[in-house]
Amino acid sequence: MKHKHDKHIRTRFWPMPECRQMSKVITASLDRTLAWREWLLMKIHLLACDPCANFLKQITYIQTALILNNHVLNDESISLDRDARSRIKQALETARSV
Repeated sequence: MKHKHDKHIRTRFWPMPECRQMSKVITASLDRTLAWREWLLMKIHLLACDPCANFLKQITYIQTALILNNHVLNDESISLDRDARSRIKQALETARSV
């Protein structure tokens, strides 16, 4: 299923990847260094597609907020009680055995 905004980024000479594909590449760009081809396709797509450019801004903002928040919180401030740990452990063991 194509989105409405996908057709405005199609060209006669070079079909652009769909936004769904690019959202995966955009997200990956925050976690790793992209191959030059991926990076180039992403940059060209972002120039032509406002929704994807906005998506990049939003996830960059969220990533920055999480990084800054991580400095405020320390590991001791977040903890689970024994019952919750036991339930999670049991659920994981059940899932592994299936």
